[in-house]
Amino acid sequence: MPDMDAIDRNILAILQRAARTPLSSLAKMVGRSRTAVQSRITRLEKTGIIRGYHAVLNSGGDTQGLSALMILYLHERTQAAPVIKVLEGVPEVVGCYRVTGEADLMVALSYHDPKRLHEIGETIWSLPEVKESNTLVVLKTFIESLFQNPE
Repeated sequence: MPDMDAIDRNILAILQRAARTPLSSLAKMVGRSRTAVQSRITRLEKTGIIRGYHAVLNSGGDTQGLSALMILYLHERTQAAPVIKVLEGVPEVVGCYRVTGEADLMVALSYHDPKRLHEIGETIWSLPEVKESNTLVVLKTFIESLFQNPE
């Protein structure tokens, strides 16, 4: 990551928990002026550290939606780029990670219909770069921000 100090990391942590935090509240939380915080956020966006903001949707009941982790094994580890390009176009993909060990990529998914998970799987399985996959459906979430950067 480009040069970031403790204030930048604090701003990022707050935005990861609540992206709609008002700028004035954010400024108070980090002990800086509203203008200074806006400048930092703009810089973080321009350098690509903040790549966007998203809404977390509820499926309409008391549930938070469904989650899954898909572990991908590629024919060649260096062939990840075409797979990642496809994943970027799938709105249910909330994270994609290169991992150590035998697997090549881990994909975090948030979806509301089991049929949709199957459709996503079929899209991924049809990619010539993908040799094998293993999908783990999340039964219960204990910590929501598992893959967010620590402060």
